[in-house]
Formats: sequence, C-alpha cells, structure tokens
Amino acid sequence: MGFGARRSKGRTSYLAALLCALVLAAHASVASAARLFSGGWKHGLLDLNWPRKGAKDGSPDREFDEDAETLIAQFQSVLYCDKHELLVSWTCKKCVGLPELANFELQELIDDANNDLLAYTGYSPDLDSFLVVFRGTDAGSLYNWMENIKYARTTMDLPFPTDKPIRVHTGFWEAYAGSLLRPRVHASLQALQAKHGEKTVHLIGHSLGGALATISAVDLHFSVETAVRPERMHLHTFGSPRVGNEPFAHVVEAITNSTTRLTHNQDPVPSVPYQIAGFHHVATEVFTVDVTIPGGLRVLTLARVCDGSGEDPTCHDKMCAWGFCHSVTDHLKYLGVHMHATENC
Repeated sequence: MGFGARRSKGRTSYLAALLCALVLAAHASVASAARLFSGGWKHGLLDLNWPRKGAKDGSPDREFDEDAETLIAQFQSVLYCDKHELLVSWTCKKCVGLPELANFELQELIDDANNDLLAYTGYSPDLDSFLVVFRGTDAGSLYNWMENIKYARTTMDLPFPTDKPIRVHTGFWEAYAGSLLRPRVHASLQALQAKHGEKTVHLIGHSLGGALATISAVDLHFSVETAVRPERMHLHTFGSPRVGNEPFAHVVEAITNSTTRLTHNQDPVPSVPYQIAGFHHVATEVFTVDVTIPGGLRVLTLARVCDGSGEDPTCHDKMCAWGFCHSVTDHLKYLGVHMHATENC
C-alpha cells in the first residue's frame, strides 16, 4: 500500500490482531535457530559463513565489539526497573551492579506517565560520553501497542538535505515528538553540553525504544540547539522495528558515526512493519544466534555483522521471512541481558 493511503477499520483490526498474535504469543523457552540450522549445526555455520564482516560501498568493514555492546545493553536494561525512585537516585541493583554503571551521572529521568514512555539521559565518565536511553515496549501497555500497530507514515518536520520523501512510522514519530520525550531530551542534552562540553552521544533503545532512539538521533543532529555532529553520534538498538522508508534509513546512516542494530534469533519485532508497506531497516545489522549442538547443551551465541543494505537477506530477514518468527523470549534477551522487568531491580 502506498504512502498516505487509508486503511479500512477491518484491515486495521486485522493488522492489530496479527501483530498482537506475533508478539504476545510467548514461548516457554528460548527458540533455537532450527530453521536456519535445519541441515545440521555444522552446515548452518558454513551456510552463514561465520564470522563475516559486513560492508557496503564507500564504508569500511565493520567489526563487532561484543563486550562494548554488552555494556550498552546493561545501560538499556536499567530502564526496566519499575521502581522509578531507585532510578532517580541511581541506586537500583542494576544501576550499581557494574563499575561503569555505578559511575554513571544521571542527568534526568524522563517519565511521561500519560503516554507510558520512559527515558533517561546522563554522562558516563568511563565512556566519556553522553547517553540517551529509551525504554522498550511494555507488552501490558495498550498505548505502546497501539502506537506499534499504526502503519501509516508521516513526513518529519526537519530540514533534510534531500528532495526524496523522508517518511517515518506515524506512531513512532508521534510518540517522540508529541510527548515529553523530545523537549526533555533536547533540554537535558543542552544541560550536559553546557556542563561537560561537546562529547560523543550514544542513543540507545530496545523494541519501541529502538525506534525512538533512531528518530531522536536524526532530530538531535538537525536541531540547531543540539547539533550533534555525525562523528560524535552512535546509535545502538536491540530488537528495533523498521522505523521509516529507505531514504530515511540512508539519512540515519549519514548522520551517525556508527549504527549497531542488533537482532536475535526469532525475535518477531524486527520483522515489522513490513517491507512491502514501504519500510526499510537502518544498517548495520548485527544478527545474533543461539547455537545448540547435539545433546541439547547451548554453548555459545554467534554474532554476525551483516551487509550494509539494512535488509541483508541472509541474516534476520532469512530466519524470519514474511514475519513468521514468534519468540517473545528472544525479544526480551539480548547478549545475555534481560530486556524486561525482573525482581532484580
């Protein structure tokens, strides 16, 4: 369906039911890479050509630093603590569980209760960087799921240096620009810049938060008030849905120093919204697969840097062709880090 086209109520209800069925049908255990490794685990490794560097014309080969990205995942996981007073004081168990997290200087917890959105900003002395972190989708939140099932696109009100139509998911854009997130992120980053000077900025998000982080990266670059330069902008997402069309994806890649878009096994969220509806993923994908060898003992997680297209047909798109993946368990754990509320808060 083309941009701006209207859907019937029946069609919208069908899409809502389909997405809810995909995402809410949780499995009791982590799904293995059975489809990809159907010819045997050795064949699967050879088929994927592990390890493989991903590259695109004009870009250097990408390497994946698992330790560094796992630390980023820990900063993300903190936001799933539902005791907000512990986040404000930065005394939650996850907040002080690692030295790099314990040393973090929180600037602001942005809590938009009306829209059920949560983010935080601050300065990491260990990384000498600013962090802007967005919480992912709460499966029990009707508002977030309603935002996720909107398929219409809108045009962002930013001065893009291109004559191609830049379109993003309406629900994601409205969740960012129509809530407390956009003004508070701007104000927080300006306060951090005034205190620490110009620093590298890491935009981080899981699930819906990945979409919000992607939009925020573009916003913070083009905003006169913040004007984050590309060489200082790093985007990290875990299980992010597609956010906009292909021209939008190329803009994101152009205004960031690096984009690391992690996908995991049969996580269903990166499969939506569908490419056939005009959406396109941001590069570069890092596809992680939990490998189980004969005997049932899972021994390792493999991480593969995919090509620079954003839609590498041999990575997550291969495992989850046409959105047939359905493991919420895979969506809620990245690099061994839980991306959901736990008692360890």
